[in-house]
This record gives sequence, structure tokens and C-alpha cells, in this order.
Amino acid sequence: TVESRSDAIPKMVVAFVALALAPLVVRVTRTNSRAASSPDQHRTVVLRGCPLPALPEAAPWYAPEGVRFECTQCGDCCTVEGDVWFDAQEATAVDAEVDGDWSDALALPGGYRRARRTEAGCHFLTSERACGIHAQRPAQCAAYPFWPRVLRSPATWREEATRCQGIQTNDDAAADVVDAGVVSAEAARWAAWLRRFPVGAAAAIEETERWARLVVELRLCPWAQQSLETPGATRYVCWDGVMSGDDTEEAAARVLVDEAQRLLESAAPDAAAITFVVFPGLFRDDFAAFNAWIEHLEDDVFAAAEVRPSCDEAGARGGRRHPQQHLAGDADEGATTVLADAVQLAGFHPAWQYGGLDPEDGVHFEKRAPHPTVSLVRTAAIRDAQHITARIAVDNERTLRDLDPDDLRCRFAALASMSSEGRDGDGRR
Repeated sequence: TVESRSDAIPKMVVAFVALALAPLVVRVTRTNSRAASSPDQHRTVVLRGCPLPALPEAAPWYAPEGVRFECTQCGDCCTVEGDVWFDAQEATAVDAEVDGDWSDALALPGGYRRARRTEAGCHFLTSERACGIHAQRPAQCAAYPFWPRVLRSPATWREEATRCQGIQTNDDAAADVVDAGVVSAEAARWAAWLRRFPVGAAAAIEETERWARLVVELRLCPWAQQSLETPGATRYVCWDGVMSGDDTEEAAARVLVDEAQRLLESAAPDAAAITFVVFPGLFRDDFAAFNAWIEHLEDDVFAAAEVRPSCDEAGARGGRRHPQQHLAGDADEGATTVLADAVQLAGFHPAWQYGGLDPEDGVHFEKRAPHPTVSLVRTAAIRDAQHITARIAVDNERTLRDLDPDDLRCRFAALASMSSEGRDGDGRR
């Protein structure tokens, strides 16, 4: 059948219009998924470089009626999986409220701290299932249940109701109605907090913690096992040079010297203490450069740095000292010690490769970690555990070569994949 001209003309018009519009550039910038529920976020549409009026996001599903929620103080939200995070200001407020060290040994850029979950739930959950720091509770808790992921849809809100007694999904329920504007404001406040939070650093810490547990599971380091099993003996530090404003190798070296000094001041000489300093962005794709840097740290930086001894070490030399006491110029021959003699460092890298071995040899995994990492251990403690450390290399070689190489690679890759999903809009796992 031959197409008539009357039928063809409309199609030609459509084709010419399509050709005319083809060069137009349309760019849509979407907001970060964590902030998608914030009412002040907009999409920006650019047509031929000329901005059109911003298109506001559609009204949230709970507008304009709001939602029914009234906290029953049941404590259920304090027993779920996951940790509670505090920024520096929130942590300072809690420090003034409680006595003792309430956070785990963790250092993230910006002074963020973490209260680890106990078997019973939140660290601050009392025996009466009440919050022990309610007046100083952080934004993560204060904004619940108005978290972006909970407010994503009516379905996610109903699902959260199975975990929170205060959420009511029945219109005839007795719970108070929370205005839609208040809900959106709380969601936006928590979303803004999350945008400031160093998610990448927290994920790097989590991956390093899982790696340390895998090392213990495979019995690659009896020393790590002692440290992980001793409360407060393991410290994790994530250094982000970009956030700190100085991403040079020298700045990273200064962090290690500071952490080594801290280790000397905070632990007894024979304590099973270990510090892992994680450098996610330093030499990640260049193992050779990382290895050269480790040698530089050992031969130059730690060999030249002088540190103050701890109270116990100074006491052993005949005179007890406060660890913060300034020792420069002291006539006492034992006033300072070379850092290389006091602290032993070891490097770990995702692509660690021993020289002279087959690239597929499982022994390489002895020194592989999810991120470029340096461990710090007191030399005195290692020296006192020679009966343990002497056989580590031989035992590890046998253990790693007995394991299937593919299984090793899969287990190692899984360390990172668990964190690649990120936090689901609430700072918890």
C-alpha cells in the first residue's frame, strides 16, 4: 500500500521538529538521594544554556494531613541493630552529661564519635529501657522516626510501624497528628547532618574492623586476637587529607607520629594495644609508592622522632613522670626515646605483593587490607610476646596456602561490598 501525501506530511513535520530539537542540551541535576526528602531541594533544568524556572519537588505523600505519631517511650528504637553517631558538638554535650569513656576507640575527620551497640541495645539504654542522655540525645535519635528512608513512601512508613509502637497508620488512632511541615523539617535536619557526616571514612573504618576480625578468624595474627578481645585495646583512625586541608605524605606521617605518641601515653608497655591508621586516599592505586613510603617512615621518620616515655617506662628508669611532662633538654639520659625503638609499625595494602612469589600465591593476603593501612604496636609488648610472634610467618604461610585462592579473594572482596551499600539514610546499618 502506497502511503498518501496527506498521511506523510504530519510525520514529516514531527521528524523535522525532532531534528530541530536534537541539538538542544537538557541537563537535569538531581539531588543527593540522602537529601531527596528535603522540601527546599529542586531540580535544575538547562535548555540551550538558558535556565528555566526551577521545578519544585512534588509534595511529599504525607502532605497536607501529616502523620500520626506519639512516642510511647517503649525503648524499641534503642534496641535495633546499628550504632549511634555524634558530631563533635553533640559528643561534647554528652561528655558533660556522663562520666567515663562512652565511645569506642575511633577517630573520624571532624571529631565524630560512635556509641557502639551492646547486646541489650544502645550504650545509653538504661535497665528501665529509658534513654540515659535523653536531654542530650543526638540528631540521629531526635529526628526519629522522621528519617528520609522511613518517609520514602507510605509503604516504608507502615513497615517502620512494625518496629515503632508510636507510629499509627490508622486514621482513627489516638496518636497525635504531626504537621507535614514539622515532619519535613525534621527530615531535612537529619538529611543535612548526614551530608556533613564523613560517610566514606566511616565505611573505611567498618571495612577495616571486619578485616581485623577476618585476620583473627584465620589466626593470622595472635597479637590482633589479644587486642580485639581486650576491651578498649584497639583504636581505629581514618585520616582524610582532603578534609583536613593537607593531603601530603608529610601530613600523613605527622598523623602517625601523633598516634604513636598517643599509644605510648595511653597504654602500659606490655598492654595488648594496637592502633590501625587507615588512609583510604593515599597510594591506594600505587602499592610500590606505598611500600616505599613505609620504608621511609621506618628508616627516616620514626628513626628521627623523639617521643616522651610513658609513666611506666620512666618509672622503670628510676623516676616516674606524667606522660604529658615536657622532656626537651632534660638531663636525664632516658628522658626521651627514639620512636622507632618504642613503637613498631607495619603496612598493609589492598594490592600487597611480596617479592619473589607467584602473583596468585595466597601468602600475599597476609599483608592485604581493604585500604592502605598502618598498624602501630608498642615494641615492648611485641618483645614480651616473642614466643608468639616467632612462629607467625611460618604458620601464616601454611594457613594461607592451604586455603583456596578464589575463596580468599571472595572473602576479601566481601569486606568492601558490605559497606558499598552505604547507610540507608539514617547513619545506621
